[in-house]
Amino acid sequence: MLATYHKVFPHVLIFRVGGLNKGKDLLLVGSNRPLTPDRLPQDAEIRSWFVCDETKLGPAVAGAKINTDDNMHIEMTVPREAFRPFMRGNAEWIEALAK
Repeated sequence: MLATYHKVFPHVLIFRVGGLNKGKDLLLVGSNRPLTPDRLPQDAEIRSWFVCDETKLGPAVAGAKINTDDNMHIEMTVPREAFRPFMRGNAEWIEALAK
């Protein structure tokens, strides 16, 4: 999903809702123009949720399968994999992006 999002939006900001080591949901902000978390208010809690921008996301998702209407990759694989124990591995992958 992140590779597909980045293909559509060349500039992205990723936030992990609740904080880098807590949350399981991601907040994605995408644009055709450069973005920076510096534009957020200084007292916004969301600043502490920041994971990465496109400079780290791009290399991390390079070569990943892009979801399209023609292949419906996410629709066909997510239900089958939803109950597999990937949550911890996915969380570690997101945490590594922030380093």
